[in-house]
Amino acid sequence: MRTIHILCLKEWLNSKKMMYNSEKVKSFFWKTLQCELCKESFEDKMKGTMFSVLDFEKPQDEYLVIESVKSAPAKVIHVLFLEKSDTFKIGRSIDTDMKIADISVSRLHSYIKILNGQLIVEDNGSKFGTLVKIKQPQEILKA
Repeated sequence: MRTIHILCLKEWLNSKKMMYNSEKVKSFFWKTLQCELCKESFEDKMKGTMFSVLDFEKPQDEYLVIESVKSAPAKVIHVLFLEKSDTFKIGRSIDTDMKIADISVSRLHSYIKILNGQLIVEDNGSKFGTLVKIKQPQEILKA
């Protein structure tokens, strides 16, 4: 059990994937990314290669991928369709474009806006604020 075929791991992990659709965003959820036997996290072992193992739809047109960094051992990835809108509502409410099921997230927590080719994240006066971690282009290419 020390080694595993990457294609077998990929197939097994992606069999556990759930998908949620909205008009502007598709969200992908993997309940757990850990070994069912020893409970060790795959992300700890695979660091920057997890995106090559996890399958999720990438649109033909421009899109933005947002990864939840506080969901471990689960993994949540949101794909925003930039051709559908220039403003995306983020929050816990069912009325938002990108839903985040976390009690620390407000019903309408923040907005992502594309203005004049720039990405703007705007907090909506939420109690805990909005924290953004941006990967450098080199890090994205490695993933």
